[in-house]
Amino acid sequence: AKVFALGQMTSTLSTHWEYFERVYLIPDQGKFYSIFPPGHALVMAVGVKLGMTPYVVPFLSCVIVLLVFQLARMVFSLYVARLSVLFLALSPFFIFMGGGFMNHPTCLFFLLWALIFWLWALRPEKNGRTVFFAIMAGLAYGMAFLTRPQTSIAFLPLFVLWMGRERGWRPVPSILLCAVLFGLGSTPPALFWLAYNQATTGSAWVIGYQKNFRGVPLGLGQQNWEGRRTGVDQDRVVHHTPLRGFSNFLCNLNGLNFFLFGWPVPSLLFAFALFLPGLQRGFAERLFVLLILLVGGIYFFFFYQDFCFGPRFFYETTPFWIFLSARGLEEGFAWIQSRWPDRMDRVYAWGYGLLGAFFLFAFASVWVERVVVMSDSYWGTSSTVLHWARQRIPETDALIFVQTEEDQMGLYSVLDPRFDRGWIIAKHYSLEEDQKLMREYPGWPAYRIRYDNPLPPQPAGNVLEKIPPQVSVSE
Repeated sequence: AKVFALGQMTSTLSTHWEYFERVYLIPDQGKFYSIFPPGHALVMAVGVKLGMTPYVVPFLSCVIVLLVFQLARMVFSLYVARLSVLFLALSPFFIFMGGGFMNHPTCLFFLLWALIFWLWALRPEKNGRTVFFAIMAGLAYGMAFLTRPQTSIAFLPLFVLWMGRERGWRPVPSILLCAVLFGLGSTPPALFWLAYNQATTGSAWVIGYQKNFRGVPLGLGQQNWEGRRTGVDQDRVVHHTPLRGFSNFLCNLNGLNFFLFGWPVPSLLFAFALFLPGLQRGFAERLFVLLILLVGGIYFFFFYQDFCFGPRFFYETTPFWIFLSARGLEEGFAWIQSRWPDRMDRVYAWGYGLLGAFFLFAFASVWVERVVVMSDSYWGTSSTVLHWARQRIPETDALIFVQTEEDQMGLYSVLDPRFDRGWIIAKHYSLEEDQKLMREYPGWPAYRIRYDNPLPPQPAGNVLEKIPPQVSVSE
């Protein structure tokens, strides 16, 4: 994001890159760049320019809530829209993911815009602006593809099937017009994608992931993991099998059952209940189930699995699970009303009361656990060392050597990609090795942050040492 904010696609490689290397940054022929697609970084670059980087993803998540309401109202009803917003606002998975820096909310933001624009384009009798909305749908989809290509590919059949549903596959010229306009809108992101690949990897058709890991991220068989430049775990190989892919799918599904709402019962209870015999389901519900399966199918071929804020590879399906849950609750009440209409007051009271109890349970258990786990240090990234350093280092420009991987991760975000201003965060190897980098910054104050673990009762913690400029290599 900082590189894009400078108006560049890559940044010049430091002559001592070994002090700055990170797992997902690729040093290549005098430049460095990220393995990740550029869409999220482009959005974050706006936050960098405005000095509001931490607020970009939370802002997008707030807009996602509004988009979920709009989409649910267009496809279902006002009742489902209101219930969906309530469920989304009370989802720990959605809230905590929306408070970080990951690219999943950015991808969902653009995908929801694409779907809403697409529906507006397919319903010209309500707005009369098919051309504009079809182009905007393609543009939003292209930005989603720039952010998370695999997930966006899984969404593409949704646009095709919805076009057939709304237009009945006739007239053919109208269908072709919408498809061409959609493609026209997605052309600028596609061209940027090719230009970015050319500027980074040297080939318009090779992405950073391929360059670093020597292979595409999807497929069965041998998968290289950790790449060529990541330290102790270099060239670790994983053998991905159909059994492993199916296990990952079930793991993500089970993760949603827990993380989506944190209820004492499965979070997907009402979504699955919608498909019980006797309840009414329509085209949209079946289409959303297909979408969820397509996303799961894409990541069936992706070997890596983890729970980061929850089952993050299924994050973009969250609104659609919530739509199904809201519809399941709505249809459940309708089924009861068709049989015992005179008891509905009591049914509503018990039903919503039980739902409230589920959420109270989640607040008292899962939300507390999530706050404890992710409030300060998650995946080794902690802001504590950054606040600690700011209280002790008065200089704006300083060379700071860090001893531990955790401290480097906590401070790395302040590093300027030009390596010529601000805090230069570098790995500490030894006093002799540190001198090599210090010579590149003559006159700069130099510090070392090391972890000290003294004998009890003295507490363990970080210690800041100022390195005197007259220290010689012989020492």
